Amino acid sequence: MLLLVLVLFWTGPVGAGVRTPLEGMGDFRFLADLPVFFEADGRARVDCVVRLDHEELRFDEDTTTDVAVGLKLARQGVVAVDTTQVFRVQLHDTDSGAALRTTFELLEISAPTAEGRWAATVDLVTLDGRERRARAEGVLAVTVWPEGQPRLSDPEFRVDSGEGALPHPERLYGVSQDTLETYVEISGAPLGVESRLDLQIVDAEYGTMDQQNVALVPDAAVDAAVIRVPLVALPDGQYVLRLLPAWTDEVVLESEFVVSWRIERALQARDDVMMEAELVLGPRELGRFRRMSRPAQAQVMQDFWEERDPTPGTPRNELYDRFLARVAHAARFYGDHQRPGPLTDRGKIYIRYGAPSTIDVEVIPSSGIDLDEAIGQVHDAFAMDVAGTNIRGELSESGLFETGPIVTDADRDRRRNQARIGQEGSFELWRYDSDGDPLFEDGGLWGENIDLRFLFVDRMGIGVYELDYSNLETRH
Repeated sequence: MLLLVLVLFWTGPVGAGVRTPLEGMGDFRFLADLPVFFEADGRARVDCVVRLDHEELRFDEDTTTDVAVGLKLARQGVVAVDTTQVFRVQLHDTDSGAALRTTFELLEISAPTAEGRWAATVDLVTLDGRERRARAEGVLAVTVWPEGQPRLSDPEFRVDSGEGALPHPERLYGVSQDTLETYVEISGAPLGVESRLDLQIVDAEYGTMDQQNVALVPDAAVDAAVIRVPLVALPDGQYVLRLLPAWTDEVVLESEFVVSWRIERALQARDDVMMEAELVLGPRELGRFRRMSRPAQAQVMQDFWEERDPTPGTPRNELYDRFLARVAHAARFYGDHQRPGPLTDRGKIYIRYGAPSTIDVEVIPSSGIDLDEAIGQVHDAFAMDVAGTNIRGELSESGLFETGPIVTDADRDRRRNQARIGQEGSFELWRYDSDGDPLFEDGGLWGENIDLRFLFVDRMGIGVYELDYSNLETRH
């Protein structure tokens, strides 16, 4: 049974499951949370909850696939847990073929474990003949409780759904749910005797933002409680949920979560925050970003756009609105069978520089002459002795331009092109005049005498256009 009252402040030794959710990367992405619970006899059990979005699997014609979830906990040659369970993931109704209303799966496995700190590895493998793989790694702390003291589980974050509360590995609240909901269990406590638990919500900069005192009065060897905390007074940001059992001063449980009141941020953090990062972050920033938890990633992207808001203090961020509109346009017009539109070369250029002034299109040239002329137009856009001119540009994984060696011999490139006669499908030459609309400031790139050009070539004739040439100024 449960009672909610009000709180104290305390700091001390910290023990918790995983402080932030684990981000799985590989052929697809997933999120994993690992709260630890205790049985009546004091033995620990880790519950691994995996969120796997349907879109990450990129099904073709199949309506279902089997996914193996493996959990391993080990340290210094000792393996505490090494277990695998297979789940069937279903995207469409097997009778009608219609897409299911759900957009993600929650895959849960449990295993007994021992107290202490463990290197945690969560592996997912699709058993559909292609064996796509993804892995998440982190550190799991199984709390060491004082002998004879009641044990409190890690908080399991939950979110309301049409079918009741579900585990919430994302730990993202705000516009999607304005009340923090956590599930905890207490074991080994005297039956019918009140055990108090102090709860705090802490901001790294401003300290304690909210606090409560919870009275747990167990009527079973293992009893459960759901704690709800309104978040409406909290601004956007990343917070720590801190649980301090009043019956011991040796244990504190801390877990991070995120609050966001922007509907577009909440939706994107759930669905495709990595795509946004790949479009606007540089290679170094993106590398660090990939190693962050999903809540931390959501906060990074929110900070990124707030720093560039042209009208801070107003409800709208016009720059972010423009970005979203361009992403939607790229998704509609520039996708291919390999990549979504925003992550194709044409999509990245459109998002960054807007609609080109003109587009020259040639479908399946019968010779290399047309392509040769298009390449010549790119070459001629800048005098070739201008320092910093790049003819053969490559789009990095982050969507920003990275440049190869400066090329000043146009004839050499034309000869190379002649050797490829018959290998090209189609090409598009995009031209931007001085009235272009770059999303970000590009250090004076745009000016009266600048004529940017990008040549995209469909080498195989299957609609996959890749950036082949540009005269974009080199950035070092």
